[in-house]
Amino acid sequence: MSFISIFSCHKNSSTSVAKEQPQARKGRKGIATLPLVLESQCPIDAAVLMLGTNDCKACYHNSPYIIAKGLAQCVDELLHYIEPEKIVIVSPIHLGEDVWEEQFDPEFDQKSVEISKGLKKEYQKIAKQKQVHFLAASDFVNPSDDDREHMDEAGHAVFAEQILKILHQNHVLE
Repeated sequence: MSFISIFSCHKNSSTSVAKEQPQARKGRKGIATLPLVLESQCPIDAAVLMLGTNDCKACYHNSPYIIAKGLAQCVDELLHYIEPEKIVIVSPIHLGEDVWEEQFDPEFDQKSVEISKGLKKEYQKIAKQKQVHFLAASDFVNPSDDDREHMDEAGHAVFAEQILKILHQNHVLE
């Protein structure tokens, strides 16, 4: 019998490489924290990397291309610890319409929704370039009606099934 140990380095408000805003909590830039996390978890059998939603916030003035370049830097760091065939890049779900409204998350704006929709195409390019696997969460899951930004419980279940499926199909997990 084999065991799988899963660790999450999820932090609320994490970005890939976007400069931290003065009002934000410190230590949220993925590229800055990733090396320490990877060193503390070695050896690593597989990695699933999903970043980008917070990079869509209006204060960062990003484009899907710029966000994908940040993700590529994170993949480059992963490649120091793990083979490319053991890495899965996941483009996040799309932000929901009106996510920027006061009752949801006013750090986003209308452009943020469009930026989130452009991540899939750019992440696919990075996955092909880096020869890693790719999955688009937006192909399977939508944001919850509660906040228009995150998956609900049912969405998380569907997403988990898709992650396991791609890991098994590509022999990342045996």
